[in-house]
Amino acid sequence: TTAVVKRMEMVELLDKIVDDDPPSLDSQQFTPACCDFIAACLNKRAEERPHADALLEHPWVKGHRDAETGHWVMDWISQVVAAQQ
Repeated sequence: TTAVVKRMEMVELLDKIVDDDPPSLDSQQFTPACCDFIAACLNKRAEERPHADALLEHPWVKGHRDAETGHWVMDWISQVVAAQQ
């Protein structure tokens, strides 16, 4: 029965991903640029979602290029871009 429960949880999760709005950041805790970056990444419409190279030019990413907290973001996006080429 555990496998059945996990299967139902997965189906419910997939339904939620398809049917609900994407999650968003709390604008009281995150900057507008950060909220915009995350919203762009989580856009359900693939044709409206920026490509990885465009995300490298997003103000939030550009603003963190030299900051320690931004290095992992830059590295991850760079790996995605490299993998797509």
